Amino acid sequence: MQPGDRRVHKFPGQRCAHQLRITGTGGAGIPATLERKNDAGDWVAVGSAATDANGRVRNFGSGGGTPPGIYRIRFDISRYAGAGAKPFFPEIDIVFRADDDSAHYHVPVVMSPYGYSSYRGN
Repeated sequence: MQPGDRRVHKFPGQRCAHQLRITGTGGAGIPATLERKNDAGDWVAVGSAATDANGRVRNFGSGGGTPPGIYRIRFDISRYAGAGAKPFFPEIDIVFRADDDSAHYHVPVVMSPYGYSSYRGN
């Protein structure tokens, strides 16, 4: 991965994501999976997609909204062409709570070669 990469994922009643590089540009083609924790504490797949040219996942293919709960977005950085053969963080998991099934949750991830940060976007 290159410095300044950022990725974001969104969902309305939905969850979205955005991956950004520290350089301020998005990383295209990064596989991302959205999962929801069930009552037994197991992760259940909701949908998956790859980041677009701007580093965004606009739809995880789950159709419509998603119920309140604990969610995880997993980015497979090892499959990102800009990351080289051996990224320091081959996977990034972002776990978050989504309490409002009508709200839009935008979850950006800002990445550098040796670190990452996330926050709730708008």
